[in-house]
Amino acid sequence: MLCFLLFAVLLFLEIWFRFRIRDRYKFKVVKDSRQLDDSFYLFENSRQMENHPAYLKYELGDKNFFDELQASHKLVHVSPVASRNVESASINIVNGERTTKRPNPEKQVDEACDHWILLGGSTVLCLEVPDSMTSSSCIQAIVDRSSNRAVQVHNFGQAGFKASKVNQLFPLFLSQYKTVTNVIIYFGVNDAGWIAGSRPSNRLIYLGDLVLDVLSVVSRFVAFLTLKMRSRRVRKASTKYAKRTIKKFLDYKDYFETRQIQIDFILQPNVFCKSNPSKLELSLIKSAEPLRIAGLYAAYDTYLSLSDGLITPAIDTFSDLDQTIFIDWCHVGVEGNSIIGQKIWGIVNGFSVSEEKTCTAMNVMKNNRDIALRSRNIFKNKDEIAYNYPLY
Repeated sequence: MLCFLLFAVLLFLEIWFRFRIRDRYKFKVVKDSRQLDDSFYLFENSRQMENHPAYLKYELGDKNFFDELQASHKLVHVSPVASRNVESASINIVNGERTTKRPNPEKQVDEACDHWILLGGSTVLCLEVPDSMTSSSCIQAIVDRSSNRAVQVHNFGQAGFKASKVNQLFPLFLSQYKTVTNVIIYFGVNDAGWIAGSRPSNRLIYLGDLVLDVLSVVSRFVAFLTLKMRSRRVRKASTKYAKRTIKKFLDYKDYFETRQIQIDFILQPNVFCKSNPSKLELSLIKSAEPLRIAGLYAAYDTYLSLSDGLITPAIDTFSDLDQTIFIDWCHVGVEGNSIIGQKIWGIVNGFSVSEEKTCTAMNVMKNNRDIALRSRNIFKNKDEIAYNYPLY
């Protein structure tokens, strides 16, 4: 009798998850005036790139820039950092530093000026736009326009770099620039630890994952339980990773305070916390691996709740915008970099950040995480929209 009841319960749950759960939880439909399809995210050629909303009105993405982008990514992982050099019409990196352009080149300053250092991963490096359109160049333009101070902004973004390792770059810029006054660490998307959490930590867990993967092919209920189990594992790993990074940040703060250098830690936005995604951005959210969103949310929540004011959130930066800003789940185009530059300028100068908007952005990311976990199958986790050219 007990076995029959157990079978009946399992059968009911299987039917429920097979026919009801995917219909119950849906991402909202967002209309886009251009009605572009998902192929514009693939960038198989320069024409697709040129017609993407992030490039269209700026007349970027032509074959020359497309080819430069293709070529430059091959050089950005050369070791050591100091030997990373790229030279082209639009993308230039010298000794690991991306060129920061001024709107008025004649306003160049000497080595005695204040030097601001921007550190982070590929979203600081900004390979997806020309030198003059990176967030660093946008900050430089604001400084030149809004301040009487002689300031030079430097872009030391490194593809794939994690915030806990940016201390490797400290000797590089401190040896070159004697009057560093501001260090800005723009981080978040590389600093969640979700990948480690999604991988089995030992052979027994690996075997268990393998068995569950096989069962998930035939059972939607098992697929759902498997995804929830792995999500819990990812959240735990991401939280642990974020706590370690916060400890590193405290060390960095002490290091620079003894040198009377201001340091800011800025938590960056991602497409999952955008309140009004465009149709194209919604396709990114819908296609994203659920474990990625789960790990990002857990890490972001830890950074905001446990940093005791050390970290300034910028996750609401694009919340009020309904046009396409993101070109994947973390990289942005020309307009996005301009807005980020304004945001960083405000934070460095002590402008207040809205707690209400930050909370709303976190709730949006949590909602996207919950929908993804409830509506997806474990064996369909790998259908993220991907580029045919690498962005790091």
